Amino acid sequence: MKTYKISFLKNCLEKPYLTFLAFSISFIILGIINYNLIDIAFLDIYMTISINHWFYLCALYFLLIAFNYYVLKWAGKKPFKWLTLLHIFSQILSLLILLISHYFENLKKVNTINYNYLDNYTSLLFTIAIILFLVSIFLHFTNFITTLFLKKNL
Repeated sequence: MKTYKISFLKNCLEKPYLTFLAFSISFIILGIINYNLIDIAFLDIYMTISINHWFYLCALYFLLIAFNYYVLKWAGKKPFKWLTLLHIFSQILSLLILLISHYFENLKKVNTINYNYLDNYTSLLFTIAIILFLVSIFLHFTNFITTLFLKKNL
């Protein structure tokens, strides 16, 4: 009798479209659950956005990435593992940094203790999250385009 060992990372690398489809579904659920407002202060720009719209936009983005990876599978092309790993890692890291930034922002609003020193950190964390998100988009498109136009098949 054979035993099958399934590795989460191996599954994410072999079927990245399922990973991003799971991200999309989870963000749709989070968008349905949350009706809060998020305040974004970036340099001289101040925005107040309903957080459920932000979740829906992220879900659409993850759905498009899942579609791109599925197109590669449908075309019989296999994406580069290291680019896929970097893409997934940078995407998750940017989301975690964004959540930490949002936590610090809420910490200032909820507590009456003076948290003025967190202003610089939340802006810095938000900027790092946006830059890392843009890097992950670049990694995804690099992975998608180079894999699509190479002659190597599965």
